[in-house]
Amino acid sequence: MHSKIKAYINCLESEELARLATLDACKEAQKIDLPKNLRPAKASDIVVGAVIWYPGIRYQPADQNEHPVAGWHIVAEVYNPNDEFKGYCSDDGCRYGLYGAFVED
Repeated sequence: MHSKIKAYINCLESEELARLATLDACKEAQKIDLPKNLRPAKASDIVVGAVIWYPGIRYQPADQNEHPVAGWHIVAEVYNPNDEFKGYCSDDGCRYGLYGAFVED
């Protein structure tokens, strides 16, 4: 096998290992409890990298035997931070907004 093809295959394998590690880390992070120091989010809180909490939302993990997990998202792209429902795109690719949003104080 040509060394450049082998190098490409090695990169693909490394990428897959990183993807699996990311999924495991996310699953563990979703198990945490809501922070005690939450305050309502403002438009100025909606910045790339911010963690936005939705205390009224509890997600049911894929494994139905596990307890529901706290609702939070990481801002990946800001659209209109004043929008109640579509102010930003999160790390999961969906849009969310200020409605029901909280941040750590």
